[in-house]
Amino acid sequence: MESPFRTIIVPVDGSRYAAAAVRYGGQLAHALKAPLQLVHVFPASPREMLERLANRAERIAVSYMKREQFNAMRDASAQRAFEAAREALPKGQASAEEIIVPGEPASGLIAHAQLNEAPLIIMGRRGLGSFRELLLGSVSERVVHHASCPVTLMSDKGPDALPSVLVVPVDGSTQGNRAAVHAASIARITGARIKLVHVYPRSSDEIPGIGAGMTGMAGIAPEMEKRFADMGREAARIAFEGARAAMNDKGLKIEEIRDGGSIHEAILDAAAEEKDTSAIVMGRRGLSRMKEMLLGSVSQRVLHRAKCPVTLVS
Repeated sequence: MESPFRTIIVPVDGSRYAAAAVRYGGQLAHALKAPLQLVHVFPASPREMLERLANRAERIAVSYMKREQFNAMRDASAQRAFEAAREALPKGQASAEEIIVPGEPASGLIAHAQLNEAPLIIMGRRGLGSFRELLLGSVSERVVHHASCPVTLMSDKGPDALPSVLVVPVDGSTQGNRAAVHAASIARITGARIKLVHVYPRSSDEIPGIGAGMTGMAGIAPEMEKRFADMGREAARIAFEGARAAMNDKGLKIEEIRDGGSIHEAILDAAAEEKDTSAIVMGRRGLSRMKEMLLGSVSQRVLHRAKCPVTLVS
């Protein structure tokens, strides 16, 4: 089956976070038969570097730097990053293309991705510190929010193998269904099992910011509890049906999980309970105002707490 991605893009900076992303990206590129690009983003000029430096001593040093010295620094930085990335590539992985991209880390990476057809960005979740943080830093959050392509974030302790379980939270939204389609396209090639997860308030108490006082309202609470349960079951049915239809679920191994309580905790639990390697694939944005209230910034909480790779899909 043809890969849904034409290019796997991994930003590298020589850190252990980048190495984990390279290992994972290399395995995925090999499985999907997609080309792998290792991208090192570096300031376009001494002036651009100067504008982003906070340390006074570094600013003084750069202010006296000649263009030849700057170019030598850029090349040395890229060489270190690419050498570390080559060492992290899985055995059997075909050689990757190495590209130096000028510019600010997040915007440079996003602009580069836009030059490629059907890209997937895979990057480390954390930054580094000092000068390295300037080069890559915690740009992952900005890339997640502004890139139009799917973005996979992971910790420095990435899995040794591709995930055999893909956890996909669904809520009936376009974003959730797109995440399901993304997961299905990978599962058809890797054979991974898909866990569709729908989380809903089991009672008024579980509505963030509202429920605490509702159950004490005389004459309302008993009816509301049953209504919430009925609404939750119906919402789950609609969400699962929509996701399956979007995925064209024929031939896929799919499990449906209905849960209540905290949405991000239910998603994390669904991934953590697996003995096999898992990954989370979820929509990047909220939905209607009501659903946004229920969902909140779930993706942010999942990203910050997940131990497994997390892919966000627009």
